[in-house]
Amino acid sequence: MTNRISNNSAILDKIGKKNTSSNQSVRVNQHAQSFRRVLDEKASEVKISKHAEKRLEMRNISLSDMNMSKINGAIEKAEKKGVKDALIIMDNNALITNIKSKTIVTAAKLDDLETRVITNIDGVVLV
Repeated sequence: MTNRISNNSAILDKIGKKNTSSNQSVRVNQHAQSFRRVLDEKASEVKISKHAEKRLEMRNISLSDMNMSKINGAIEKAEKKGVKDALIIMDNNALITNIKSKTIVTAAKLDDLETRVITNIDGVVLV
């Protein structure tokens, strides 16, 4: 009888360990999914290069959250069309954007571009 009790407690210990392992596995999976969600959100955010930051400041161009959302939408449209580098025109501003990295490379006011030539773009998105 003592032998049965010790065998049963060994079995219960194993079941408890499996259950704990299963719970840990579920928690690890939840953390991995949470991490993946944050990573995906960060990857989908529009970035601004250092050069573009300087140009935005120098030309007194500010981009609100709503503007960034519109830019993100413009990038998604350009990406669907296979554009690699786009000129995004929004609110009298011209933003040269690398579509793959979702990065604004440089910025200018449209009024300042009247006599300039824009090169190295393969698409234009009007917002």
